[in-house]
Amino acid sequence: MKLTGLRLDARLGIREIDNDHAALSRMIAEIGKLLHNQNYFDDIRDKAVRLFRFADEHFTREDTMMDALPYTKYAGHIDTHKKLHMSFLSQIAGMSNCAPNSRDVVLKYTQILSDILDEMVSTDRDMVNILIAEGVLQTSH
Repeated sequence: MKLTGLRLDARLGIREIDNDHAALSRMIAEIGKLLHNQNYFDDIRDKAVRLFRFADEHFTREDTMMDALPYTKYAGHIDTHKKLHMSFLSQIAGMSNCAPNSRDVVLKYTQILSDILDEMVSTDRDMVNILIAEGVLQTSH
């Protein structure tokens, strides 16, 4: 079952982050839908710029939240998290620069972005579960 673009089991229980993840998922899906438009490339480029900006703001929010928690023993998670963020932003930049008649390329980028988003949510869920188990974090579940 999907809920605002993400599976119910993809929810972390942190409203702001869940809302951001759902918005990222919707934005990726919107780009995929644009492939059916006649003059899709300019629209895709515009949406990709919006996606890049929103993703960058989201990653800043997550980083701020992580910095506020006792994360020193979770350096491996933080490193993985930052690598996923950089990969996501890099893929958006690649998509916005692809050739105007590359529907297949744009479609591939939307799949890659969806896969990275799934991996980011999974990584976040792992960390949230650890923090809940240690009594450091409470969620709205």
